[in-house]
Amino acid sequence: MQFKWNYEPLTPDRQQAAKELADKIGMSPVMAGLLIQRGTC
Repeated sequence: MQFKWNYEPLTPDRQQAAKELADKIGMSPVMAGLLIQRGTC
């Protein structure tokens, strides 16, 4: 079974939101960006 990953870079607005979320709750900006991309935050 093969999977194809579809990745879109974060927009500048989402990058800023990921940085703010990461700073606020003390997590990696990469993880925060993934949460924002998924729409869970």
